[in-house]
Amino acid sequence: MKRSFQTAIRFAVFGFMLSGAAACSAQTVGNYREAAKDDTQVVSAANFAVEARNKAQKGASLKFVAVERAEKQVVAGMNYRLCLTVKAGGADKQATAVVYRNLKNKYELTSWTSGNCAAASEPNGDLETSNFSGKPAVGKTNRTLAPEAVVKNLYAAKGAASPFFQKRSRALVDKYFTRELADLIWKDATAPGDGIGALDFNPLFYAQDDDITNFVIGKADANGVVKVKFRNFGKDEEILYTLVKENAQSKVWKIESIMYNDAEDLGSILEYGMMTEDEMKTADSQNKMDGDYLVGTVKCNFTTNKSGYWARVKCDDRENFQVIDTESLTFGIFNPNEKGRRGKFVLSKDGSIGKFIDASGKELKVSRVK
Repeated sequence: MKRSFQTAIRFAVFGFMLSGAAACSAQTVGNYREAAKDDTQVVSAANFAVEARNKAQKGASLKFVAVERAEKQVVAGMNYRLCLTVKAGGADKQATAVVYRNLKNKYELTSWTSGNCAAASEPNGDLETSNFSGKPAVGKTNRTLAPEAVVKNLYAAKGAASPFFQKRSRALVDKYFTRELADLIWKDATAPGDGIGALDFNPLFYAQDDDITNFVIGKADANGVVKVKFRNFGKDEEILYTLVKENAQSKVWKIESIMYNDAEDLGSILEYGMMTEDEMKTADSQNKMDGDYLVGTVKCNFTTNKSGYWARVKCDDRENFQVIDTESLTFGIFNPNEKGRRGKFVLSKDGSIGKFIDASGKELKVSRVK
């Protein structure tokens, strides 16, 4: 049984299953994907990165010149990995910056690597690397576990060993999760009140009740994404874990994001659940896209997820819903192998859906159902 969201009327459309036959590398959820260099959020992240670098390095006077390449990754918010050209001492130089933007549009520079961007992934490159991730994570060991082994250990940690639903040990949470996600889990667990926080379901199975069979943990792909597949009460389910090393010096993989098959992720669920009622109303009022529409002659419902980066589209002519990203409004980015429509929607000036352009270029009028 799926968990009941606090805003159940907005999140009533469930049942989408990621195609099991696809290879891990084909899945884009949790992975970095290319972003437009002139995207306003990308440019804002780039400017912030340069400003933060100057503040962190006394006497630095870098000037932002251009974004040479940009990638983004959906977590509990958004990560931007940017190849930048900056002016230093009158000369143009390259640097790779990673900037995190949370759901409240606050930015944080998590890493800065000076040097040719192409060399940033090479372990022995002649690079200067600065880490902005704060104090060392708790729970490191000398032995480096593969990402899938970390996920396996998380599922094996039961009772007092589980990092969830406990307020005895923050170190237990830090053992598995990056700082940002650990902060949210710990804050929810230790919040004052009746003990029931935003996490009112089992995050390992995305359910309040479970009867698990056919449980399989896949190997991590090149982006550190681990697929976990199982059947719950006879229904196929899949959860994607994205793991990262928190900085260039770290040898420890930690879970940065847990993405569920309805395009919700654990971090966003926690952050949304900890909002005040007024904050929730404000967030909901800013979303002008959600609602019922006629796509041609077919009635479809649009529901944006809590992170704001994905939306579920459930049309009356199909049993399951599909997912579009809320920037390009395109089918097939969340799951390239999903069955259903192909193409993209276009917004009207008022922020509602205005038309649909299918894969062949044919346009369909879209009108809001009143």
